[in-house]
Amino acid sequence: MKRIGTTLKEKWPEYILEILVITIGILGAFALNSANEESNREEAELKILKEIKSNLELDLIDLNGNRKGHFENLKVLDSLKRAQEFQLTNERVAINFYSAFRDYIYTPQRSAIETLRAKGVDLISDDSLRIDILRLYDFYIASLVKIEED
Repeated sequence: MKRIGTTLKEKWPEYILEILVITIGILGAFALNSANEESNREEAELKILKEIKSNLELDLIDLNGNRKGHFENLKVLDSLKRAQEFQLTNERVAINFYSAFRDYIYTPQRSAIETLRAKGVDLISDDSLRIDILRLYDFYIASLVKIEED
């Protein structure tokens, strides 16, 4: 016991220094790990946001095509109305009917929002952006789908 006490008296600065080095090493490792996790989180957030942007661009193309188709349907219906007045041939009326009732259905791209929900919506660090994205998919896009179905 006396030997341990003597050794501690003689080498206490070395032991304190060793404890300090180990503590600094552990804290440094935690800091590096935390920085790495934050970097991975930022990369995942950016990837999801790019995928959402790509999905929305495809949705916009789909919606514009549908809008164009619906306007064409309205033109055809107007020509059917005029056909009653001029009594067009049955074949021409049938073609117009087919054109008027062709379906233009909006099918939203949902892969990005499903990935985001699977990873957790808190991946998007900007609160207002997260709320806007969820509102867009849960309300506006759902409403567009419902309107087109009706």
